[in-house]
Amino acid sequence: MLTSLALIFLVGLSAAAICGGLRLPRIIGMLFTGIILGPHVLGLLDDKILSISSELRQMALIIILLKAGLSLNLADLKKVGRPAVMMSFVPASFEICGYLLCAPMILGITRIEAAVMGAVLAAVSPAVVVPRMVQLMESGYGTKKSIPQMILAGASCDDIFVIVLFSTFSSMAQGGSANIMDFVNIPVSILLGIVIGAMIGSGGLVVMDEDTCMVEVARFFMNFTQRESCGKCVPCREGTKRMLEILERIVAGNGEMSDLDELEELADMIAISESTPGPLGVNMATFGGFHAAGIWGGIIATLGLVTPSVIVIIIVAKLLDKYQCNIRVQRILSGIRPAVIALILFAGLQIAKLAIFDVKTAIVFAVFLGMIHFWKKSPIFYLVLAALAGIGLQL
Repeated sequence: MLTSLALIFLVGLSAAAICGGLRLPRIIGMLFTGIILGPHVLGLLDDKILSISSELRQMALIIILLKAGLSLNLADLKKVGRPAVMMSFVPASFEICGYLLCAPMILGITRIEAAVMGAVLAAVSPAVVVPRMVQLMESGYGTKKSIPQMILAGASCDDIFVIVLFSTFSSMAQGGSANIMDFVNIPVSILLGIVIGAMIGSGGLVVMDEDTCMVEVARFFMNFTQRESCGKCVPCREGTKRMLEILERIVAGNGEMSDLDELEELADMIAISESTPGPLGVNMATFGGFHAAGIWGGIIATLGLVTPSVIVIIIVAKLLDKYQCNIRVQRILSGIRPAVIALILFAGLQIAKLAIFDVKTAIVFAVFLGMIHFWKKSPIFYLVLAALAGIGLQL
């Protein structure tokens, strides 16, 4: 296996250098290396290498696309957003349509076989496109109009589109049928890639070495957590703020040993308080009970606080069930209902002042209000859609 790897690297790099000297793409030399060393010509590669070839190709594709992503700039992508989206599927669609129309007449194959051939030949090779575009970007050629960035972004999404079509056409050629969900997966895959990439870029993947100051790392993430806190619950809003102050004091060299105990206590307070739903009283009861008597203390303190409320609610529900037909009870409820609606409306207006602060958020509010009114869907659906809309507004 080691001999095969050595042959691949040495012969591949040598062939790439020769092609580069001839002003040909270096990848041509690497392709010829694979063909010559492979089982169909010289057969010098170990079977173990061939058995993991698909995994090696996936790793190479990840590295190539990662290089492409790191070479892109968000400001440049905003300039070429629409053309890049069009390039991701319009050229491939025309190529596939061309094969569908011409290949049966010229090559004498069926329409499905022509569609499979078109999907194969319409794919863009990132191994060819990415290095060339990165080279153009480094040399500054075409960057004023963001042409390399547009091609990079379009090529990255083109393969997703073509691979889904190829899988569908292959299934049809083998006697299967087309599934509409395969086509729905195209935009879903692209959106999930954007969301997951944003999560990783926000700190999901952190690389450190032995020289990294862990207190500085803690301060960095605490600063992020404190800024992202919604501020609606006191433990999170005030606790993270206090922890950030302590960490900043330690990083500045003014820390004390008591700061470590205070940090640990604040962390426990936030974690335990946020583990129970409801208002601040429930959170504090959970933390106070845990701090005094461990897990059982937290459970007993929480139950002690919520049990009276539960008993009162049960009694009121029983009385309401028994006397709801009473004329006096109905009159009382007819007065309470408008007041409750007024309270809910007032709370909604207060939240609206915080959430609707510019034209974009006002448009999002109006669109979702109309969708909720005319298109009855699960609240989870609208929450996920709203989250994607929020990400889109920040791009």
